[in-house]
Amino acid sequence: MKKILFGTRNKTRLEYLQGILQGLPINLVSLRELNIESSIEEDGNSPIENSKKKALGYYDLAQIPTFSIDAGLYIDEFPEYKQPGAFVKRINKNRKEATDEEMLEYYIAELKKYGGRSKGRWKNALTFVLSNNKIYTTIFERETIFTSEKCKAWATSEPLNSIQLDLATGKYIAELTVEEKKESQKDLVNHIYEFMKNTLSMLRKVFSINFYKINLLHRISLTRGQTSYNTVLSISYLAN
Repeated sequence: MKKILFGTRNKTRLEYLQGILQGLPINLVSLRELNIESSIEEDGNSPIENSKKKALGYYDLAQIPTFSIDAGLYIDEFPEYKQPGAFVKRINKNRKEATDEEMLEYYIAELKKYGGRSKGRWKNALTFVLSNNKIYTTIFERETIFTSEKCKAWATSEPLNSIQLDLATGKYIAELTVEEKKESQKDLVNHIYEFMKNTLSMLRKVFSINFYKINLLHRISLTRGQTSYNTVLSISYLAN
């Protein structure tokens, strides 16, 4: 199974993506499992910019296929000048990321100004980096409902799940199990799965070409009575 890095430290997000991609021949790991402590600053003006920057940054650190997800938020009842967009966490005037508690406090207060309840949309961007010149991106939308009434359940690094209602069940997002979340967001789940499956098929094609080159080099080295050190290294990498 090929090791793939998901650029996150969030255990809940990792388990959610592992559940979505469990049918694919990959071993999905997080930054924690690779002991990557560096963080890539999310200073882009769109979800695509941020997801691409993070995926490329973590790919450079890990040197294995890497993907990252970033989201933009649009709340129907908010006026245009108050739309979070790509600045979901950067609500402070200095654009520094707010803490989970600051985010909840801010969005609850703003929702109360506009009736305490509103439909909203998440625009999610996923960037998958296979190499420095093979970069693939997709965008998908997910509708939700926001309320100023916070539930008791809490998801670390995902504070807004405590004020979001699932359209299918009416339950708070923070109260859903992984399986319930997958079922209620099946369009999103299918989108991610198909995108990753198609991108991984490109990765396998690249590996097939490399295997052909390896076998050719190996045959040449055998006819010369030599062993190619580079060939051994290449085979070792592809087997990981």
